Order: sequence, then C-alpha cells, then structure tokens
Amino acid sequence: MMIKNFSDKVLTVQNLLRKHGFVVPETGEEIQSQSRKELCHLINALREVRGLGRGMMYDSNLSSFLNYPEKAPRNFVNELTTAMGLIDLGLSETLWDEELPTIMATVDSVLNGGVIATVLAQPVNQVLFKMGPNISMGIRFKSQNPLPNLPPIREFTVATGSDIATEATLDYPAYLRVMACEEGEFIALNAFLSIPEGRIDAGTHRFGVIPTDDRVARTLIYAFASSEPCFHGWPVTQKRSSRLKQGQFLKLLRGFYDLHPTKRDSSVQSFITTVSKEAVRQQ
Repeated sequence: MMIKNFSDKVLTVQNLLRKHGFVVPETGEEIQSQSRKELCHLINALREVRGLGRGMMYDSNLSSFLNYPEKAPRNFVNELTTAMGLIDLGLSETLWDEELPTIMATVDSVLNGGVIATVLAQPVNQVLFKMGPNISMGIRFKSQNPLPNLPPIREFTVATGSDIATEATLDYPAYLRVMACEEGEFIALNAFLSIPEGRIDAGTHRFGVIPTDDRVARTLIYAFASSEPCFHGWPVTQKRSSRLKQGQFLKLLRGFYDLHPTKRDSSVQSFITTVSKEAVRQQ
C-alpha cells in the first residue's frame, strides 16, 4: 500500500488526538505524546487486549513501516488505525489516502461530534421528514455520545416489531436523501422507503415504513433536501456494500453544506427500540 507522506500524516493525527485527551476505547490507553514510541505502545496494547501472538512492535520496525508502508505487513495500516482509536471513531484506513488538511478536518470534526454535530450546527427543519408515532422527548446522548453542547433532538420509543410510518413535507420542489445511522454505519433509505431519487414536488409525501427489531437500541435518521441536484455520490440503497463509515459520510456532508443552492434543509431525529410495550405507554 503506497500512501504519500504516511509518517507525517500519522504523527500529525496522533498529536491532534493527544490535544483532545483522546482515550482509545478498546484498550483504555490515553494518547499522551506525539512519538513513534507512543505508537508502538498503542499497537502493543491492542495486541495484548486481543490476545494476538504477533510479538512486540519495536520502534525500528515501526519507523520502517511508516516510511515505507508498501513494504509493511499486509494488515499493518489497519492495525495502526485501530490502535490509534480511529476505527472506534467510525473512520477507516482509507482515511490516510486523503491529503493531510482533509484528514485533519475529518478527525477534528469527529472528535467534536462528527456527523450529528455538523448537522446540528445548521438550522434544523423539524417537519422536513417526520416519523410516527408522534411521541417526542429531548435527548443529549448521556450514555453513548456525551455532547453536552449540542441541542436536544426529537426522539421517540417504539416496541420491537412496530412499523414506523414516514413522510416528508417539502416547501419547494426538492431532491431528498434520507440516511439512517446504526452502530456507526450510515445506511441510505431512499430505495427502501421508495423515495424518488429525482426532484419531488412541493407538498407532503408519504413513503414506506421503517421496520424495527431489538438488535439495535438507537437509530438516528437524517434527512437532507435541496432545490438543486447536489447529491452526486450519495448512496440510495441500503445494501451493505453501499453503507458508509462516519468519515466517508462526513466528506459527502461537507460537500452538501459547502454548496449554496437556492434552498436547502436538513433534519435529524432518533428512535429507541424496546422489547417492552409498557415502556412506550409510559412516555
């Protein structure tokens, strides 16, 4: 694998993680310095936690791999990316293929809340995309994603096996994309909900239903509308091969917000799936 300026990219990202006081979730290791010695420590900690019999990573080997990643063991880039905690942030080893400014912007955005923070930094249209039942409560991700500086979003609870009705209200003819986020993956719902890929007339439109089960506790639903056809490269199908990690979706999202169509809207909401119907009735 040939990655231009790989060593510089890794050490610069390492320093950004250090400044944020980032702790790698899988190993519990806090990134405390910008050094190859620290990178060796992170890799060795990962190997110990996973019980891998690969021996120790030493500075001399690491330096060679960073300078010549194309000569490194096949899984080295993935192991390093995992050891730095970037996989836990929803990124992947393809991050290193980008130019350094793009890498830094992506990692910084994820560390400051990622996709949801990017969306909530913009005006949110609460009626753009609606889901039933019409029960709402504010959430602040206290358990899974502590982002106290973000405003609450609409959330409701449904019992396992329930179907959730969906509809969009467009104030202008628009192109519409809907994405679900489950366990760090962003899944396009246009095809599944029979939402047209082309321009949709203004007005209220009912689409398909979202089924639920108890395999995923919380699902985030994002919707994006634009008066211009600015969704080039966005997936429309829920197939596994079309699903995106956070870093990949952030790249598309920045393109959406960087454009200046005549009109543009976005929204985000969430639902929790529970096996208890009583929990739903008590809201």
